[in-house]
Amino acid sequence: MQTPLITFHNAAPSTSTTQYTGAGSCPSGAWGNNNNSARTPIGVSGVISTLYVSGNVSGTGTYTVTMQKNGTDTTLTCQLDLAVGLDISDITHTVSISAGDDISFKCVPAGTPTAQTTFCIGILFEATTFGESPIVGGQRLAVSGTTAYYPFGT
Repeated sequence: MQTPLITFHNAAPSTSTTQYTGAGSCPSGAWGNNNNSARTPIGVSGVISTLYVSGNVSGTGTYTVTMQKNGTDTTLTCQLDLAVGLDISDITHTVSISAGDDISFKCVPAGTPTAQTTFCIGILFEATTFGESPIVGGQRLAVSGTTAYYPFGT
C-alpha cells in the first residue's frame, strides 16, 4: 500500500539561500536554514519511490529539491524550472527507509528564482510490512499568549 506524504507551504523557500523542510503539512515559515530542525523521523520501514515538486510555476530561475535521508542527499531529486512552467517529478529513483530513519528536503535556488506564493513537495512511501503507514505531523512556531493549532497528516 502506497502512502503519499505531502509538504505544502503557503510560502516558498528562499530565492537566494539553500533551505530545508520536513515531511507533513507545514504552514508558512516552515523553511529552515539547516536540516537539523527539518528532519522528520519515519517510524516504519519501506521504500520511497516518487518525488514530486510544484510551485506557482511561473517566472524565472530554478529550485532544485533533493530528498535527504538521515541528513545526507539521496538520489531522489528534481529541478523545478519556473520559466518552463511545469510541475516536475522523479519517478526513476527509489530510497529504502528503515524504521527510525529521518527524511528532509533540501531546496537550492539558482538564477534568482521568482518568489512563489505556494510550494508543494510530495513523495510516495510503500511500507515493507503490509498495512503499516508512517504518520507525520506539521510544524509551526508557537506564539506566546495565544492558542495554536497544529495540522496532523500522513
